[in-house]
Amino acid sequence: EHLFPSGFYFFSRHSFIYPDTFIQGIIHVYRKDNMTYITGREPISEMRRQALPIDKYAREFRGMVMAMDTGLGMLVSRRRFMTGIFNFIAPVPSFENTYWQGYAVRTSREFSTTSRATHMVYQYLGGFSNKVLEASRKSGLCSAQELPNYHKALLLLDRSFK
Repeated sequence: EHLFPSGFYFFSRHSFIYPDTFIQGIIHVYRKDNMTYITGREPISEMRRQALPIDKYAREFRGMVMAMDTGLGMLVSRRRFMTGIFNFIAPVPSFENTYWQGYAVRTSREFSTTSRATHMVYQYLGGFSNKVLEASRKSGLCSAQELPNYHKALLLLDRSFK
């Protein structure tokens, strides 16, 4: 709980599908039976863009969180879908210690037209609040200019993922 508190997080990363585009979203971290889990929903607009169902079950993604090295690993997927995402994040020393930086890897076959790995940022927002609602309204695809300034810095926009 002290390393990765329960509550809501705002995340950002490059889109795996659309070059020069980023995705922002909200996840909820919770604990059950001494395990840590995350859950969230894809924005309806992104599901429509990919011609996918928009019901709440199709949009929902879930995952489990594991302590790894100096950070956290997460395995996340949506119901009935063939791919998932592995995230690794580690805390960023900051004034309030509310940021985690790392990467996301898409678990799929190699395609020459899409990326499978990118930098990622998580920002802790706390419990349900107006701050969470405000961040959730920003969920979906965006340009680099629309990202929060500190997210831009932590995403290392001037460097490709290695």
